[in-house]
Amino acid sequence: MSDIPNTSGVQPALPGAGGSVILLAWEVEIRGLRCIAFAATKAKAQWIATKGYWDAYGRRKGEWPRADAKRAPRHDNARLKHDGPKTYSEEYVYSFTEH
Repeated sequence: MSDIPNTSGVQPALPGAGGSVILLAWEVEIRGLRCIAFAATKAKAQWIATKGYWDAYGRRKGEWPRADAKRAPRHDNARLKHDGPKTYSEEYVYSFTEH
């Protein structure tokens, strides 16, 4: 690794990890509903949450609900992050997070 500090806020992939992406926990809110999504970027977390919202509540033609996302580093170690692009309640993720 280089001696240059990482100030981007995104963790780099580990050497020898086969180019795998580090998934981070994001808390996303859509219309007052909060969920946790695991993604490498904020935009990807917002997309995962939007798809989950549409799956649960249906999609209206031309509708794009506002998805506000912020990092939730307390859930970065949850085992659920490798279960695919899904959304979870915070309580459910907490039960799978190493404390």
